[in-house]
Amino acid sequence: GRNDRSETRGWIERALVTAAGDAKLRARAHAECAADALARAQLGDAERHALAAREHALEAGEEKLLSGVVRVLCLAALERADFAAAVRFAEESHALSLRSGDRQSILLAQIYLGYAKRGFGAFAEAAKHFRDAADGFAALGDALSRAHALHGVADSLLEQGRVADAKQLYHDVLRTCVALVERDLIAHCVAGLAAVAVEERELADAARLWGAVHGAERRAQTRLMAFERALYEPRIDRARRALGEETFAAAYAEGVALSERAHDSAAIAAG
Repeated sequence: GRNDRSETRGWIERALVTAAGDAKLRARAHAECAADALARAQLGDAERHALAAREHALEAGEEKLLSGVVRVLCLAALERADFAAAVRFAEESHALSLRSGDRQSILLAQIYLGYAKRGFGAFAEAAKHFRDAADGFAALGDALSRAHALHGVADSLLEQGRVADAKQLYHDVLRTCVALVERDLIAHCVAGLAAVAVEERELADAARLWGAVHGAERRAQTRLMAFERALYEPRIDRARRALGEETFAAAYAEGVALSERAHDSAAIAAG
């Protein structure tokens, strides 16, 4: 919540003041600042803190932390639609992860390679990165991270025109997320299903599902990042134009209201 974020920022500020000679602690504090700024869509602050964290992590020899910081830079580049930079940062994160030998970090870097390649339109290559990550997380018994990777596969399938396969995978991931009470990814799956509904010409359903996503965002459960919205919004705009603004708005408002009553956008996707 907001108070939690304020307390976190207070701790970070104290850490930066007291850790003048401790590169590792300063790296961690700047990394926390970078992640917090990115969550609030403050890209300039996120990049500034991430670059400072990168410098201190290099000084401290903290390769695992360094890989995570570079992933923040990758996300910031994706938000700016600078896909060339995103690929560079994703590849750097992957190389750092391989050097550190941390399996979790290696697999997370695969997911970010998938995001970056998808931004370039290399959907088949992106899907392979996501699938490799999903298989790796399955071997580790990490169901939540596997679900995130499979959601990336579903997005890539959607972009390749494999709508039925994407729909099935969104539903599979959605069931996992409901079981794990993972609200952030639930809303992302609902956004994917809204895009699927457009492809299936179920335009009122698409508007209703999109409203459910925004209902979840309104309750601060999640926030689709700009590069994620860019995947779904062109399809939603097609539904809006086909339905007309009034009909679209009514279905959209229904999705928002149902989501608020159900307190969970997954209930809307389940129909």
